[in-house]
Amino acid sequence: MPNLRATRVASANIARAANDAACCQDYVVAGGTNAVTIKFATAHQGLTFLANRADQTVTIGSSTQSTRDLAVGDLNGDNRTDIVVLRSDGVVVVALAVPAPPMNGPYFGATATVTMAVAGYIPGASLDLGDMDADGDLDVFVTSTSSRILWRKNNGNGTFAAASHSNAGVTTQNLVMARVNAGNSADALVSGSDGRFAYLQSTGNGFAAAALHRMWGPGSTTTGMLITAGRICPGHPTSTAVAIALYDIVKVACSDGAGNFANVLEPHGEQDAVFNESVVDYLWDPTVGNVATQVIKDLAVWNPPNGADVAELYANYSGALGQMAEWKIPGTCGIGSSALPMARWGTAFDGMTVSREAVGDSDWGGISCAGPLGLLNAH
Repeated sequence: MPNLRATRVASANIARAANDAACCQDYVVAGGTNAVTIKFATAHQGLTFLANRADQTVTIGSSTQSTRDLAVGDLNGDNRTDIVVLRSDGVVVVALAVPAPPMNGPYFGATATVTMAVAGYIPGASLDLGDMDADGDLDVFVTSTSSRILWRKNNGNGTFAAASHSNAGVTTQNLVMARVNAGNSADALVSGSDGRFAYLQSTGNGFAAAALHRMWGPGSTTTGMLITAGRICPGHPTSTAVAIALYDIVKVACSDGAGNFANVLEPHGEQDAVFNESVVDYLWDPTVGNVATQVIKDLAVWNPPNGADVAELYANYSGALGQMAEWKIPGTCGIGSSALPMARWGTAFDGMTVSREAVGDSDWGGISCAGPLGLLNAH
């Protein structure tokens, strides 16, 4: 999507019902301007293309403001996708979808602002949605510029209760909401600036005390560390694992499904022995070491909606190796050992190489399905 100066992209059904699985998803794009752009998609012979339909633009504030982060989801239970933006001034902007838009839109009406600052704590740079109280609607969460996460419960109609805050135990960088503890409530996972991430289990009306887990050694500076979550550990295929990224490195900490990340038994055996107190189970690095010129820009997990034992982890990064890396746990092909196969793009998008880089583990028996790993089309 050239010339959009996009720093945040999400996909969702905009022109269709939110739960419509028959076609394809549209793109919600934001970044260097004070607007969010919706680019509509259509299907043709099994592939997704941009539709011949005018983009819709949603203005989020004055020309001095831009987007720090965005999320999409149905906030008011009308089965239409709404947009939530964390603006550069720390204010959250909500754009509710039009209940019954005409054939070609517009799909969004007026916007509303939601103040997240509370008790002197100022919003940071990361936003996510999640159902923390298991009432069926999505609540809004942002990081702060300190050790707090800030949140407001959804009233069920896309408006929000008073802001509150919880202690993450680390200087917050990025957050993701996920069901970690095998319940119906969304828990918070927050990356810190000191090499650790925090797990905050939802109590339904807040969070329990943060449990901290180290991913980089003591004394590390991990400002800007990304975090995401999903079913990406083969030894625990139904449990939510955490993936974090900094510089050109991605690390994965597996979970046992009950909120435990430390000392989780994995098929490959030893955990990362290089970093003291680390809970790292898998490590991926497209080069060697911390390369500042090849930086991972975004990190995401795709969990198939059918609940199959296959998950994919994507990392978009800059540098000579290409634009996208992918891990995928094959669900039907054989693996020489019970370890996580890892894949990356070739330099000219002419295929991919498969490698394994779990520190301290030389028990990699090869992979018998390097061909059908299933990379999506090049972007």
